[in-house]
Amino acid sequence: MSDENKSSKSLCAQRILIGVLMGLVVALAFRLFYFTSSLPITSDPAAILPRTSALPDYGRIMEMLAPLQYTGVEDLMKPGVDMRINFKEKGWKLTNVHAFDPQGNILLTGDRFGLCGELAAHVYKKIAPFLGDRYEILFLRAAESGFFLRPHSTHIVVMLIDRTTHERFFIDPSFHRYGKEEDFRDYFFFESADLPTHLKSLSKDVLFPVDVETPLLIRKNFLICMGVESVGGKFDKDNFALTLTANKRHAYSGSYIFTLRRQDGKTSILKDATLLAQLLTPEELSRILRRLTAWFDAATHGES
Repeated sequence: MSDENKSSKSLCAQRILIGVLMGLVVALAFRLFYFTSSLPITSDPAAILPRTSALPDYGRIMEMLAPLQYTGVEDLMKPGVDMRINFKEKGWKLTNVHAFDPQGNILLTGDRFGLCGELAAHVYKKIAPFLGDRYEILFLRAAESGFFLRPHSTHIVVMLIDRTTHERFFIDPSFHRYGKEEDFRDYFFFESADLPTHLKSLSKDVLFPVDVETPLLIRKNFLICMGVESVGGKFDKDNFALTLTANKRHAYSGSYIFTLRRQDGKTSILKDATLLAQLLTPEELSRILRRLTAWFDAATHGES
């Protein structure tokens, strides 16, 4: 066989080998993309695979977390819940939004819906009896890299401390997470914290300063919040706004998706119809906008 034929066959074999290797790389990349894209939106692959054998009552606690859902929408839609805007005190509140049992424990709407403080209080109540005296149970303020990034974050989680070994374990009911500190690399834990004031005082109402939002729900990698804002540096019945914002995961600031604005006595409505349709079902959108419109009209006419 001539050297030219040998060279031609060698080149052909190399091309076949390169083609096979490229096919394997593409297949591996596809499998990796499919796996990571199917993970829960709140966790990276390492974060959701804690060493379960080292966690106290892992199965029992995860079973308890499973039905819980981070949302304030269900509370907002309950009969009797209202918004009161105090222009003089520059604040606003949601009234009759929370309920408590005779022992002072928070009652979640539907026994499963709530925001981080309510969910943490619910879990505390449930786990304390079966964990016993071996573990100290604390509330902890945390920043979570997906949706609660800011240093002044008030995201609340639960921490267990083994009184014998001094090991620490963390539970975030909002995202169904339970593990050791190394399983929470996407979190920054601040100091131990009390529950929000309204839960400590067993208040059915929640107070907010003007220009401060409250979360409503997390949907499709966005945190949706509701707020009451001043307009043009003024805050009275002729200058205020009710807003819905959507903050994309890992972003520090969000965008307005719905605004009812009153400026110098004139009312305007602004909305991002595309993002609203993407993030909320037609029923959810209808219910929320009806509530916001009723509250806006009441504040405009001095009934808030």
